[in-house]
Amino acid sequence: MIPQTKRRVTCNTLSKWGSVFWPKKGNMSTAVDFGDFVLRRFVATDAVSLAEAANDPRISQNLRDRFPYPYDIQDAHYFIEVVCANDSEPIWAIADATGVIGSIGLHVNEDVHRYSAELGYWLKPDRWGRGIATRAVRHITEMGFQERGLRRVYAMVYETNPASMRVLEKVGFLREGVMRSHVTKRGQLLDAVLYAMTRSRFGFLSASSSMVSSAGASWGMTNTIDLLRTVMVHPPQETLLPGDIPARWGYEENRDSPRALAQFDRFRQLLESEGTNVIVNEAVVAGDLDAVYQCDSAVMTPHGAVVFNMGKVPRRQEAAHTRNCLESLAVPIVGEITAPGTMEGGDVIWLRADWVAVGVGYRTNREGVAQFQALMAPFGIRVRPVELPDGPGPEHCLHLRSLINVLRPDLAVVYKPWLSASFIQELEVTGLQLLDAVPEEMATQGNNLLVLRPNRVVMVAGNPHTEKLLSAHGVEVLSFEADELCIKGSGGPTCLCLDLWRRSLRL
Repeated sequence: MIPQTKRRVTCNTLSKWGSVFWPKKGNMSTAVDFGDFVLRRFVATDAVSLAEAANDPRISQNLRDRFPYPYDIQDAHYFIEVVCANDSEPIWAIADATGVIGSIGLHVNEDVHRYSAELGYWLKPDRWGRGIATRAVRHITEMGFQERGLRRVYAMVYETNPASMRVLEKVGFLREGVMRSHVTKRGQLLDAVLYAMTRSRFGFLSASSSMVSSAGASWGMTNTIDLLRTVMVHPPQETLLPGDIPARWGYEENRDSPRALAQFDRFRQLLESEGTNVIVNEAVVAGDLDAVYQCDSAVMTPHGAVVFNMGKVPRRQEAAHTRNCLESLAVPIVGEITAPGTMEGGDVIWLRADWVAVGVGYRTNREGVAQFQALMAPFGIRVRPVELPDGPGPEHCLHLRSLINVLRPDLAVVYKPWLSASFIQELEVTGLQLLDAVPEEMATQGNNLLVLRPNRVVMVAGNPHTEKLLSAHGVEVLSFEADELCIKGSGGPTCLCLDLWRRSLRL
């Protein structure tokens, strides 16, 4: 006989913390083996290991109060009895060779919310940090979309649980908002953070991950001229008050947001029409006018991504969002540039598989380059620092990629007045023919060229002299209007993209 004074976990209370019964639709009863753990149905013999795993204040502090603590063997027996007696699809046990180490499930809502479900999960603390929760969340989310026909899966995480937030972000859940003072837990008033994944986003991320992963050992970033297959982009963010723009961002005037967004959509459509897979980083970076220049927060190497501590201070929040998006795509992270080092992707140019040039100036400093050199050294990759001039000054943007664009193995456009003689000579030794950039079109991003494949580039419209120069050397030009998107922010097509995969066209 179970004492009535003891708190109990029931079907109703389970629905209050996320690990709940699945409606009678779909087939989720088959165990799934991940190697180091399995997702399976609970059985009566799980009671001892369940009680041992769940009886930890570090678990209960992140769940609703109806999840009991202390959690004893009676709680475990009752929980399993209720689960096994129900004809619906089960809560899933997360288990390994020792027994139950956690649980995960979805609570499907009703009425007009019937295609939406709340996700809940917990894991034994000594199994944290192994990727178990991430893989379980990804699987249960996928099953919800595929087998139940859900359109949205969401989770509410207490502000005191950043580890769970990272799990959701790695899977690709988006942080939708913060519910202020939403939770009272152990006498403390807490915010709850809402994360969500839509079916369309999950399918897109899964397809993108498969495409990126098929690049194999080389992640495609050994140069900037091979066939552009996959990029990450970020939509323009909201504008700021006019008085705030010159001081923080270096903009002479506010950006027309609707026009900038329309130009961004056109750019995205142009890439997709060329067969490039475009991944949209939908993280909200409030008030960051430069977040649209996705290339600056990271760079791909032949072995994975390096995430940057950006030189422009107001932009430093971007790196974490970029890392989360990369991890959701299963892109390996080689390392990070950390303070006092600074580095931005606009300063990085892959010239060969074993040779990368990095501009050193106001956005990328020597410490950042030194850290990057240390990360690349084990792979035999030479990092060549290139000193940049004062140029337009510290408040404005001057990246190395504004000064040199390689268009094919034997051709590049360069702005020689702002490059050193020694670096120019190094480029010439490689066999590159160096075309002189058109000075009067530098401000309109005429020398910022995104190579789709050798001899085919994207450029900002309104640079006729550069277009004529390129055409004379057999380079096809696709142009698009980008006065609001690019020219106002001093960033061109290469700045809009973080190249994830370039596939070689050479045998």
